[in-house]
Amino acid sequence: MSNGHGEDLSGSLIAKQLVNRGFSVEALPIVGKGIHYKKEKIKIIGNTKEFSTGGIGYNSFNGRLNEIFGGEIIYLLKRLYLTFKIRKKYNYFFVVGDIVPVFFAWICKKRFFYISSCLFKSL
Repeated sequence: MSNGHGEDLSGSLIAKQLVNRGFSVEALPIVGKGIHYKKEKIKIIGNTKEFSTGGIGYNSFNGRLNEIFGGEIIYLLKRLYLTFKIRKKYNYFFVVGDIVPVFFAWICKKRFFYISSCLFKSL
């Protein structure tokens, strides 16, 4: 589970290594199209959507308004519901990003591994 473009890249690289070691892996990008997962041939769960600011519009007030009126809140609630619905299918969630995917895993009461997106930004 990841929440954006950079996080999708990190998540896809980790997913690829897990697949190479024989694990079954599927991706749930919260925002964005999950193109990095697609490049690594990792199955994406559900329908994805790209927003004008590239994710959760924290760039500006106008970006935030565009996201809200563009359906972001409803989309995020649908992704949260999907995550909750599929939670029993998986032993663990592997979360890459920040508070959003951590919140998703927590609300689903699922055990998860977490890698912070700020860790990758500092490398």
